[in-house]
Amino acid sequence: MKTEKPKHGGVRAGAGRATQDGAQSTAPRTVMLDSHTVEKARIIGSGNLSEGIRRAVSAVDFSQLLVIAKNSIKNPS
Repeated sequence: MKTEKPKHGGVRAGAGRATQDGAQSTAPRTVMLDSHTVEKARIIGSGNLSEGIRRAVSAVDFSQLLVIAKNSIKNPS
């Protein structure tokens, strides 16, 4: 008697839930956000917290990031 491998379950390429905005190579991350920031990110992401964070970060110009980085080095919190 021939037994077939199940065609569901297990790790495989392309498995898992796709992001609503089509973001590639996503991985779970743990971040700590206050409730006000979470609410703002959900609004930006049309109800989706992760998408809101991605949109907000993408909206920052690279030159602004350099200024922010330089200021955080000069004035560490």
